[in-house]
Amino acid sequence: EIGNTNIGNDVKIKGVKVGEVSNIRLDQENYMAIITSSIDKSIEIPYDSVFKISNGGFTGSSYIEIQLGNSEVPLKNNDYSVNNIDAVSLEEIINNFIFD
Repeated sequence: EIGNTNIGNDVKIKGVKVGEVSNIRLDQENYMAIITSSIDKSIEIPYDSVFKISNGGFTGSSYIEIQLGNSEVPLKNNDYSVNNIDAVSLEEIINNFIFD
């Protein structure tokens, strides 16, 4: 689990499911979280797209939201993105607001 995201959670573009999280692991060299997802192969994701963990509200499960970029070069099978936004929990945001 990372940022309340689990294997099987949705991957969405503009709220529409286009895939799901298939693996979550820790890169032991740089301690970065690696999330692997499967995306419908008919959908081309621009190379400069941004991936972030979003939350479906207080009761909804989290999901990966893809904010599409403008590149004409699409991501290919087994490509990876470094255009990612770190997960921030709602609890962390509330704690920062209240206690800082």
